[in-house]
Amino acid sequence: MKKLIFYFLISLFFITKVSADQIAVVNIKLGTKLTDYFTTAQISKYNINDAQTDTPWYSYDGKYSWIMIDKKENIYKDDYDFIQIMYANKNDEINSVSSVTDYQFDHSEGLNECIKYRSQKISQYKQKKILKGLKEYSNEFKSETGGEMKADAIYFDSPPKYYFGFTCAYYPERDDTDFRLSYTTYEFEEWKKY
Repeated sequence: MKKLIFYFLISLFFITKVSADQIAVVNIKLGTKLTDYFTTAQISKYNINDAQTDTPWYSYDGKYSWIMIDKKENIYKDDYDFIQIMYANKNDEINSVSSVTDYQFDHSEGLNECIKYRSQKISQYKQKKILKGLKEYSNEFKSETGGEMKADAIYFDSPPKYYFGFTCAYYPERDDTDFRLSYTTYEFEEWKKY
């Protein structure tokens, strides 16, 4: 019986330790090194430079690389379905972080629910004073890349350094709505336009 209790306590310790070591997305800071948060083995495992994507300009030889981590990997503790991090190859400096809730709003009322969810996220970030001193503005836009997409976004920025974006993207052809929280340096955003 003592052995059983001992093994139970040891397994409980390791389960608690894993949960405590998970990263909160909000704690990943722009301008810090990717290696401050992930091991080189993790960076290699989650790197998608070679994947077929709509953004083929990420590469080890170019200016930026891209990693994507799915929620099922149990590395971060937030409720996002996946996170994407873009970083400079020359110094591993993080230039963009995107967190995506992909499946929760995939139904006919999804866009309205996403907008409510976005308001809650903005409120949380304001309470934590993360958006303090940043200018707020909203934007609606359409895109035809990969099918029709309508986006309703609220941004907070501090030009010429960085911005936060809280976006609800709606794809009417497949009744699919995604929430995206992103924070990005202006330098990276300008590079991405070309």
